[in-house]
Amino acid sequence: MKKNILFVTTVLFLILGADIYAQGSGSVGLTDAWTTSTAKTYTILSRGLYAIGKNPANLALPGTANIEFSTHFPLPNMSLRVGTDFANLDEYNYFIGGMDSNGTQVSRLLDAADKQRFHDLFVDGGRILMSTSFNHLGFVINLGDKIGTFGFAVNDFVDFKFKIPVGLVDLLLLGNPQGSIININDLDAQASYTREYSFNYARDLGNFKPKFIQKLTAGVGIKLVHTYAYLGIQEVDTRIETTGPTIEGYGKVKTFMAFSPDLGMEYDFDSTASGVGDSFGPFPTPAGSALGFDLGVSAIVNDRLSVGIAITDIGSMTFDEKPVEYSGNSDIYITDITSQEQRDSLTDKLRGEGKYISSFEKDLPTALRLGVAYYVYKSGVDDRYFLLGLDYNQGFNDEPRNSTKPRISLGGEWNATSWLPFLRGGFSFGGDDDFIWSVGAGFSIGPVEMNASIPDLQYIFTPGKMERIAFAFGGRWKF
Repeated sequence: MKKNILFVTTVLFLILGADIYAQGSGSVGLTDAWTTSTAKTYTILSRGLYAIGKNPANLALPGTANIEFSTHFPLPNMSLRVGTDFANLDEYNYFIGGMDSNGTQVSRLLDAADKQRFHDLFVDGGRILMSTSFNHLGFVINLGDKIGTFGFAVNDFVDFKFKIPVGLVDLLLLGNPQGSIININDLDAQASYTREYSFNYARDLGNFKPKFIQKLTAGVGIKLVHTYAYLGIQEVDTRIETTGPTIEGYGKVKTFMAFSPDLGMEYDFDSTASGVGDSFGPFPTPAGSALGFDLGVSAIVNDRLSVGIAITDIGSMTFDEKPVEYSGNSDIYITDITSQEQRDSLTDKLRGEGKYISSFEKDLPTALRLGVAYYVYKSGVDDRYFLLGLDYNQGFNDEPRNSTKPRISLGGEWNATSWLPFLRGGFSFGGDDDFIWSVGAGFSIGPVEMNASIPDLQYIFTPGKMERIAFAFGGRWKF
């Protein structure tokens, strides 16, 4: 390809330069600052704009203002998550080496134990992650129980993840001694730039609720999803074995790509490509489109207890704007690893040959959410309270912002007095991260509510174990 993967992922990162806010968050994606503060405990805790993409039924619950909206002013809703799941600062500093007496960086010579330690980092990890998003507009209007509540939001997402194969690490550490076998079947890479237009509706189901429930609501979200750039490895089955003077094996790989024609992407198999596009504006032509659905039901059981369930991002994306497939399936046979011609041949086989295809499909980050909330303390005189929530999130695929590993979170909000900020915190276990400790705060100035959160507070106390950087902030208007 004339524009390689590094160029593409760099472009995707620079388009927005922020991170995941709210809608389409899958089971593990970062969300708005409010719910990020509670370690993404949002199935029943979220309200108003912050319920869009998580549980649309919550739009009709108490706590949603008559009118809510968010814009780029006074504070845009953004957040950031970038890092790895295998290399913390301590490991980085150890393998990079140290300083000599003159203050010059010196490299570390790895012994057998060091090489095993480095190898082990990639056995259960090896992923590099980046997620970025920006909320352009959000709007909610509550017309009461008889009519219902309507919500709308526009959000851009950029996501990137890359899994470094253990086989490549071993090749780096050990080379290719005789009898060595290397496979890169665990290679994984995905990058995408997506926009969602989300329309939501929720209403009270008073005529259908059981007698033991105080309030029952249901909601539906319909989202138009446009992807402007996508790159993903779909299949890898490659094995290389050194036998005597030769290197033998086989390589099978399949990669799908699709880019908006406004990006002007070029490919090595297409000599008619016109070059870099110059018409990438605010509303580019999508490379793929999807119609997704969110469904949710929430219930207030009594003055203290509430429960909710939702299934989000139901649907699949169809890429049909000149999508590209790179695929290869051939034997590998090298007699002279020093031969540039043979090394180039190996590279071509591992990459595959490119061609235009009619279309391909990818699932949206479909996820199941279950939640329960309980008021530990609730004042009958003023608005003071201490609210806790418990969530279970289960993704049905490993698309960006999603994980098939279950995630359980515990989070809550404390409104201590009228003159202190709302204080929030929570813990999350599972999904893409073993453990997350989140904290945050929010306050209101007239109709403006502003929130901020730190999703990985644990790294403040153990900075050497830091693997990623993440934060969230934003605001909304409430009337």
